Order: sequence, then structure tokens, then C-alpha cells
Amino acid sequence: MSDAEIPEIATLDVVGRLANTVFDSPAQWRGEVINDLRLRGAERCAAASPAPGFPQLLDSMLRALRHAPIGGVWIDVGAGLGGVADWIYRSTRHPVLAFEPSAESNRTARSLFPGLATTQALGESLPVMTAGVAGVIISGVVSLLDDLGGILGEAARVLRPGGVLAIADIWSTSDLTHRETHNTFWSIESVVAMADRFDLEFHEAAICTIGTGWWPSAAVQVNDVIESEFRDRPGFDAWERDQRLIARALEGGLVLPGACSFTPL
Repeated sequence: MSDAEIPEIATLDVVGRLANTVFDSPAQWRGEVINDLRLRGAERCAAASPAPGFPQLLDSMLRALRHAPIGGVWIDVGAGLGGVADWIYRSTRHPVLAFEPSAESNRTARSLFPGLATTQALGESLPVMTAGVAGVIISGVVSLLDDLGGILGEAARVLRPGGVLAIADIWSTSDLTHRETHNTFWSIESVVAMADRFDLEFHEAAICTIGTGWWPSAAVQVNDVIESEFRDRPGFDAWERDQRLIARALEGGLVLPGACSFTPL
């Protein structure tokens, strides 16, 4: 990525960190297993970013992002291990900057995807100047937040005129938001209403069934190794409970994978 393609970066004296065993330790385990299995290319992206509905929802997000201003950088907010950001770059050759609050996830992302530009930052306080980017990607993040005002407000702030916000996650199948432990399964209707408060106009939505094929297969392969080799590690029980909670919600029809996109008014 050339210097001309990187938006002006604002200084943050303090960058928050998500200190949660559901994410930090499993991020390290996942990175170790991916390297041990020698996964490469798109399969590495899939194993690093397991999510129901992928890659179908990623295709939907890319269709929306193709309407973003030409030449502007895209950012992945809450990028995790970088699988989505790297896959998008591989698919489009468009510059993507990854922002992630967890220090462990950032370290693992750099190991898995050395060419990916990663920065530790909160989604509610992005180190990017106003109107600095053409596209904002938020994948698998909103279901971890009990208040979306901060992240939607930041997305609206950093987007250029004509920019695109693309969100993928698992959503409530009703028009009511469903909360369980640290997960909040928002309805798309509620997110559309909140986005409107920040002058983000709803563009389109795509809903799909639980994904099958090579993407989830790569994730299952890594999960199987984690379950067999890391069971005695601190944080494993919390990670396993989270996996089961998501699976039950999907199997019970409470949630579905989906993606939606917005543009600034």
C-alpha cells in the first residue's frame, strides 16, 4: 500500500483493549493451529474468521463496497485475526486497514497475514480523520455490543461522502433484539433505526442460512483441534460455552446470518 492510499492518522494516547478470555486466548490457539495445519490462501482466511453464512455474506458486502468512492481506503473495524480483511484484499486488491482492540488478536493477525496493515484501536474511537475512508467493514462485532451508538457514530464520522458501511453478523430473526450472556443479537430493523440517527441511510440487506462448503469446513477443522488439544487451558470453558451458545441460537431459529449496508446522507 502506498503512502498516498493511507488516510491521515490521528494520535490516540490510550487505546483500549478487550480483555476477555473468550477472545484473547482462543485467538492465540487459533493462530497456532492454523500454522500447524499449514493452511494457506483463502482457506487460511476462513479458518481465521469463522462465521455462519460466509463466504456468501462476504460476497454481499463486496457488492455494496463496489459502490464506494474510487481510490479511497477501506477499514475493517474489529478485525479479529484479519481473515475478512485479507480475504477482501485478495478478492479485490483494494487496500484494507484492520483495526482491532485486542492486543493478542493483533499479534496473531500479523503472524497469519504479514502483509495486512493492523492497528490496535477501539471501534468507538478510531484513529482516522473525519471523512478519511471510502468503506467501513464491521464483521461479527455488533453482536458483541450492547450499545451500537459509538461504533455507528464513528463509522458515520470517518466515511467520505458516498462511502459505504457494510455490516455482517448474526441477527435476531424477529424485529426484537435478543440478549444472552455477552451476546446481543440485534434485529436488522433496530440497527437500521439507530443508523438513521447518524444520517446513515439503509441500502440493502441479505439473509442466508447457515453456511456450508469450504469456508465453514476450514473453521470446523481448526475448532476440532482446539477442542482436543487446548481443553486444559485457562479460558477453554468460556470459549466452548460461547461456541455452544451460538450453535443453539442458530439451530433454534433465534438468529440467522445476515449482512446489511448503509451510505451517509
